Amino acid sequence: MARTRALERESLHGPWPSDHGSERRLGQLRRTYPGWRFWRSRDEDQSAREWCAVRITTPASGRPQELTADTYDDLVQQLEAS
Repeated sequence: MARTRALERESLHGPWPSDHGSERRLGQLRRTYPGWRFWRSRDEDQSAREWCAVRITTPASGRPQELTADTYDDLVQQLEAS
């Protein structure tokens, strides 16, 4: 099924499904782990996908630490272990 130009434009501006809950949880992550940057990856139809994080401060190795998880809880577990 071909998407119309109007639908494509509309999908660029959201709101996207479950955005409210994601934004709330992203805010919690930012407050709890201030040394990290957080976001949700998106697929082609702008649906939220993986939870992503990158450490803002670069470790001695010179490579930033990056984490991805399928769920919020899995990302929190990874953050606690890092």
